[in-house]
Amino acid sequence: MQLGADYVQLMTVTEPHSEHGCFDNRFVMRGVAFRSPTGLAPPPPPMSAGPAAPARCKAEDLPEWKDADAYAKKQLLAKCRAPASSPAP
Repeated sequence: MQLGADYVQLMTVTEPHSEHGCFDNRFVMRGVAFRSPTGLAPPPPPMSAGPAAPARCKAEDLPEWKDADAYAKKQLLAKCRAPASSPAP
């Protein structure tokens, strides 16, 4: 959908996730589109996304996923989404 906006302020980003036993394999971004008034300087160029995030585990692939209840599955999803801890010096 084209709104003719000059830039967008992202409010939320939802990554692919499992919900109610179904996997939602999409990114959902919600934001506010802005159009600058005529005659003003253009907005700054977009920021780079930075380095790629390390691969995360898939909770559904863990052996304990099959027999887990809803609370345990939520804990497994959180465990897989947690950033990898850095090794101690």
